[in-house]
Amino acid sequence: RVAPGGTFAATWVADRLGNWLFQCDEPEHSEARGPLGYPPQTLLAAAGAPLVRGLGGLIAGIEVKHAEDDTTAGLPPPPLPVPARRLRMELRPNVGSSGTTPLYGIAIDEVGIELPPPDSGQRAGPTLVLNRAEPVSIMVVNNLPEPTSIHWYGVDGESLFDGVPGFSGIKPNQAPMIAPADSFEVRLAPPRSGTFAYRAQVNVARQMRAGLVGALIVTDKGKYDAIRNLPIVVSSPSDSAAEEQSVLINGSFAPAPLELRRGTAYRLRMVNLTTGRRDVVLELRQDSTFATWRPIAKDGFDLPPSERAPREASLSLSIGEAKDVEFSPVRSGDYRLEARTQMRVLLGTLPVRVF
Repeated sequence: RVAPGGTFAATWVADRLGNWLFQCDEPEHSEARGPLGYPPQTLLAAAGAPLVRGLGGLIAGIEVKHAEDDTTAGLPPPPLPVPARRLRMELRPNVGSSGTTPLYGIAIDEVGIELPPPDSGQRAGPTLVLNRAEPVSIMVVNNLPEPTSIHWYGVDGESLFDGVPGFSGIKPNQAPMIAPADSFEVRLAPPRSGTFAYRAQVNVARQMRAGLVGALIVTDKGKYDAIRNLPIVVSSPSDSAAEEQSVLINGSFAPAPLELRRGTAYRLRMVNLTTGRRDVVLELRQDSTFATWRPIAKDGFDLPPSERAPREASLSLSIGEAKDVEFSPVRSGDYRLEARTQMRVLLGTLPVRVF
């Protein structure tokens, strides 16, 4: 996070054609200031759907074009590789959802396998695990009562699949806003292993609070151990009043405990997908004593050795930020992973039991 009056420097290579966004991840800074490829509000209102909030404010478009001497300019793009996996991501209302308090669920499964029944109440989406460099097709099916789109946090790919309706891609082939009862095929082949995320890119604050958020983990094929890799997603409650008081951890106000074995190294993959908690402090304690963990990665990049030293188990996560730490418990007993504000106000607790 860049503090008021602060600066940061970013360097990248524009090696993929298309349109990209440079935006603040705080919805109040980049939402509801003007349309960016969205349909007229009156048409949506007449259909009984919630008004679509466009993008604006702290946001800029970046167009990557052919260089003047590029001999491939004007040629059709190369065909996408044949997917090695085909997944289906169904977006649907949870039991108890309403127009004023939407509660949206996500089901992800291999194509051809029956999806589970809808959840009830407030949730976050399941963790999506992809293999590094393996082409995958994700058919995003929108069974919500409002249009949506999915953005893939930090995952390098083609512009068309970045998730910004009417902008991502290269004209005339640009990402659509996925209408209710419609779908859109996303094609990814993530080149880097690491911890990433996915979230709604339409009506961002409303749909993220409704539950359209989740962790995305990229790993080498056959190397992922679900027992030792533990995603921890911090997200916002659907109710705006509750959002002022608390956060969800792994989609719940009372998340299921993590059950760990003493002497085993676990990778905690922590992501802040709230809509207004700019600096969530996560602390792991046993009674009043801090545990010790070792930072190992940030935003899908391994940390240099100089930053990997064991330290007190406390860190700050800004919106959209992902940090990985290694925790190797040496004492059995009950621990607590607490989410707090910078002013030490408790927002939520994840129990951790070490045997």
